[in-house]
Amino acid sequence: MEFGTSKAGCRNVGRDFNDYYNEDPETASASLREAVARASKPGMRITQNGRGSSVTYSSVDAESEGNIVDLFSDAELVPGLEVRDAEPTPKGAELEIEQRKRRLLNLRIDFNDKTEIPRLELIGGLFPRGYLSFVASQQGLGKSWLMQRLAIDLSLGGTVLDGLQEDELVRRVVFLCGESRWSQFSRRANQARWSIQQKTLRVYDQWTMGQNEASLDLDTQEGRVCFEMILADEKPDIVVIDSLFDFHDSDENKSTDMKPILKFLNALAEKFNVAFAISHHCRKRRTVEQKIELDQDSMQGSNLLHKSASMIYMLQERTIRNSFGTTIEGGVLVSCKKSWTRKPPHFAFRIEDEDDGYHVRMRVILNPDLGGTQRDRATEIIEENFQPGDWFSRQEIINRVGGRISPATIKRTLKSLQEQGILIDNGEGSRNLRYAVCDMRCERKEK
Repeated sequence: MEFGTSKAGCRNVGRDFNDYYNEDPETASASLREAVARASKPGMRITQNGRGSSVTYSSVDAESEGNIVDLFSDAELVPGLEVRDAEPTPKGAELEIEQRKRRLLNLRIDFNDKTEIPRLELIGGLFPRGYLSFVASQQGLGKSWLMQRLAIDLSLGGTVLDGLQEDELVRRVVFLCGESRWSQFSRRANQARWSIQQKTLRVYDQWTMGQNEASLDLDTQEGRVCFEMILADEKPDIVVIDSLFDFHDSDENKSTDMKPILKFLNALAEKFNVAFAISHHCRKRRTVEQKIELDQDSMQGSNLLHKSASMIYMLQERTIRNSFGTTIEGGVLVSCKKSWTRKPPHFAFRIEDEDDGYHVRMRVILNPDLGGTQRDRATEIIEENFQPGDWFSRQEIINRVGGRISPATIKRTLKSLQEQGILIDNGEGSRNLRYAVCDMRCERKEK
């Protein structure tokens, strides 16, 4: 049981009940203790109100911000103290409960045939507007190069990453440099011969901000105010943070530390209808783990990070083959490991030195061959191109693979996925037979 006082109450807050009213426990009134026991319930505390020897006792619900829910009094109390009933509040808790119900009902979302659900817009075909996305990898793989290239391509419009996305609108981009200063951002652009359109690409440097007594720290009030002011002024379509670690001093392994940061970023994404592309690191891996494929749990820090993300992209170094079958050593594979919508296709890149020893070129490999069986590749194509409920035919899969997988293999793959309960069909004859990826409402068959 917890004892406390109002501002007008007595001293000795938090002491034992007997000691609270009398230094000698033997002289404390048994009837007063019984009255307290009668009024007390789990989750309640006893509060003393009043001054001097005139005291009011009330049972207060600790969960309801001090609303009086029960009153009591007893005739025989500690000598010298007078007890009187507190004056009842007008209409009391019933009015407040009714008001709370009305507020809750006003927050209810009602759907009908005319309800329009906005289509999810992917900035650059990768980052959904209004949500957080993460791009994660081990250090030194070229993550910052990729984030900068994406930001520059989006700010110019047109083709993104050599054809990953075509006919992209010109986007307003805010790029927040953390790992490297603005000078490194400029140096990369110069080395790769990337042009910067300052009207649509705004760069802020955390180090420069700190030197000028400003902050973009996400775990401070000042930093959050600056963050929001930048978004309100720049009105970006996408914000690139490179990287998250440089914009806070909290412990990323503690969910209690990361929750307010992620809550703030999510609130900004919704308020300004902006996409966030956040660079982050993966956990350090032992030598025996180096060849194991990364997944969303490989991200460094609390699992709140990947739970809050709409999209997670992982970068991993590996040998790949392009669409012509050429083997490329030292490529960096970019694959989507989590998506709230259709997964974008894999792609890869490699930073290559030019002959002059200074300039570099970012080579982008679209639709890389990841190896595996033809059946594995057919399954990946279905997963990448169709969401649950999207209907497609066998011929559509054949057209998408471009002759790299035999029609017989595709037919066997579709049948196998049906047997596993991953696909359903429309029950039509072979000519009109169509398939769809089963959603959570389907009754999956046991493998």
